[in-house]
Amino acid sequence: MVISVGALAGMTTTLMGALFALPRLVYAMAQDGLLFKCFARVNQRTQLPLVTVGVWGFLSAVVALIFDIEKLVEFMSIGTLMAYSIVSAAVVILRYRPKHKIDTIPLTEINSEQVQERLYVTGSLHPKFIGIEQLIGCHPAGKVPSACVLIYAVSCSVFFSVLQWGNENAAGWSVALLLISSLTAVSALLLITAHQQSTETLLFRVPLVPLIPALSISANIALMVNLNPMTWVRFLVWVTIGLFIYFGYGIRHSKESAGITSFSGLLAKSNSNAEMKTNWGTNDAPADTNST
Repeated sequence: MVISVGALAGMTTTLMGALFALPRLVYAMAQDGLLFKCFARVNQRTQLPLVTVGVWGFLSAVVALIFDIEKLVEFMSIGTLMAYSIVSAAVVILRYRPKHKIDTIPLTEINSEQVQERLYVTGSLHPKFIGIEQLIGCHPAGKVPSACVLIYAVSCSVFFSVLQWGNENAAGWSVALLLISSLTAVSALLLITAHQQSTETLLFRVPLVPLIPALSISANIALMVNLNPMTWVRFLVWVTIGLFIYFGYGIRHSKESAGITSFSGLLAKSNSNAEMKTNWGTNDAPADTNST
C-alpha cells in the first residue's frame, strides 16, 4: 500500500512537471515554425500561450485517462531514454563540428598551405592518424564523426536486441551478430577518437568525449530494449505522427533556414529580457489580443 501511494505521488509529480514544461516546448517550436502558429500566440493579459496550455493539457489528460499507470510509466521511460540518447549523440556531434568549411580534396593533391589548414580543423582527422584517409576516403570535416555516432547507436541496438530476444535455436547466428555488432561499435568509437575535437573554452564541457556519451547511449539502449514491445509500437506511432507534421508543415516553415539557431535565439532573448522585460518565448512574439 505504501509503495503504491509513493508510486502514484511520484507519477503525479512527474506529470505535473511535464505539464509545466510541455507548453514551453510547444511554444518554442511554434515560434520557430516547426508547429502551427496558433501555438505561438501569447495572451496579452496573462502573458501565457493559453491555446498551447489548453490543447496540450487536454491531450495529456486524455492520454492519462485511456492508459493505465504501467503503460504510462513505460511510455514516459522510453521517451526519456530516447531524449537522453539524442542529447548524448548531440554532444559528440557538436564537439567535432568545425567552425568553418574546408574543401574535401585529398591531402596529396593540395599545396602545403592548404595541408596545414586541413590538418588542424575541428572534425578532421588528427595528423598522426591521417593515413586512415586512404581507407575511409576524404570527407568534409565533422561528417565522419557524425556518421560514426549513428553507426555506433545502430550497432548497440543490434547487440542488445540479440541479447534480449536472441533465439536459442539459432545460437550460431546470435553469436555472429553479437561479435559483428560489438566490433562495429568499437571501430566506430575508435574512428571518432581519431578526429580532432573542438578546443573552445566553455563554462562546462563534458569530459572524456566520446567515451562518456557512448556509454550513455549504450546504457539507454540497453534499458529501452527491455521495455514491452507494445511500448515500442506506441512510440513509433507518435514518432510517425511527428514526422508527418514535420515533413508536411515544419520543414517548409522553420526559421532555421534564415541562419538563426535555436541556441542563438535563446541568447538573444535572454539579452533582450534584461532590457525589454519580455516574459515569454525564445523569440519576440506579437501578443494575441484576441486570445482569452
